[in-house]
Amino acid sequence: MTETKMKSNIKSLGWFVRFVPPSNELSRFYQETLEFPFVRAGDVQAVDFFWAGEALILELIYVDGKAPQAEPDPGTATLVPYYRVQDLQAVISRYEQKGVNVIAAQDHYHGKQAFLVDPNGQLIGLRERDKHSALAHDQEARRRRERGEAFNPGCAHMPEGVQELGWVVRRVQDLKKQARFYRDIVGLPLLGEEYGHCLFELGDNVVLELAPGGHVHELPKNRTDEPNTIILRLHQVRPMLDKLKKNNVPIVHDLIQWDRGALSYFADPEGNLVGIEEKYHPSRYAPDQVPFSEDLEAERRWRELPGPITF
Repeated sequence: MTETKMKSNIKSLGWFVRFVPPSNELSRFYQETLEFPFVRAGDVQAVDFFWAGEALILELIYVDGKAPQAEPDPGTATLVPYYRVQDLQAVISRYEQKGVNVIAAQDHYHGKQAFLVDPNGQLIGLRERDKHSALAHDQEARRRRERGEAFNPGCAHMPEGVQELGWVVRRVQDLKKQARFYRDIVGLPLLGEEYGHCLFELGDNVVLELAPGGHVHELPKNRTDEPNTIILRLHQVRPMLDKLKKNNVPIVHDLIQWDRGALSYFADPEGNLVGIEEKYHPSRYAPDQVPFSEDLEAERRWRELPGPITF
């Protein structure tokens, strides 16, 4: 797989976000039980950042007064992160021994998958793909693993057998309509279909998978209305925001400026929340702030890709 820059303003997926009630138990579960590398806590709001492999972040944002929103059924869960693993049975056996609620492994297209259920009833998918998969992302993941490239400087290693966040699966009601939106309006390259699921490029070897089984949601009034969302890492937020408004896409949060960047949230045609974020160059920060390792690594990877910068 020869990866190139996307023909849009999007660099890659940057963050998978869970909006959750304040809970030390949940933080300990991800950090100590799952052994996801803890990167840092938020300095402005209550947030825990965990490394998700490569230059990706799993983000738990704690919201006062928010009730747990359980989605323990893989066939209907709105948005689920799937981690790429090797020796799936060994991984889930280790977690079962630590008392994790595991939905047992089952055959899944070119390999097997299983699910972990966190204390809030939210899923973490695990996928092991076999060597016969023709998906270029699977071949690239093997190449990175064999060459020892699946590592982000500044972060600890992922748990044994867990390589990286490889897929984000969104359940939708109208697959064709949603696919057109993510292709034509958001600007994600369509990779094709796999057994009736639409696959989109999210950059840096991550796939957005639109799958049937979802439903239309009430339009969120606030980003915290959803239990899960993704935030796309952009070259610039403003051109994308202007495009969304021009196409009458509902904007949940308009431009949010902060010292490290700019952020916005919109809703897709079925009411699912999506974030877009631009991170500023470190030279624009206050002198006493240290750049985040994932931002530097994501920028390095993106700039080394062939292809023009277009937006």
